[in-house]
Amino acid sequence: MKSYSWVAKGDVNAFFGLMHSPYVHGELFLPWNVADKTPLYLSASYLILSVLSLWSVKLKKE
Repeated sequence: MKSYSWVAKGDVNAFFGLMHSPYVHGELFLPWNVADKTPLYLSASYLILSVLSLWSVKLKKE
C-alpha cells in the first residue's frame, strides 16, 4: 500500500478516536460530540500529510 493511503486511514482513525483519543480510557466518539478540538486538529494534520504525500508521489512520476 502507498504511504499516502496509510496516512489517510490514520486521518479517519484519529477523527473517530481509534488513535489519539482525548479520553483517559481511549473511548471511541463522534467528533461533533466532543468539546475538545484536539481530534479535529490531529485529523486535519493527517489529512494534510496525506495530501502532501500524494502530491510528492505525483511529482516524482513526472
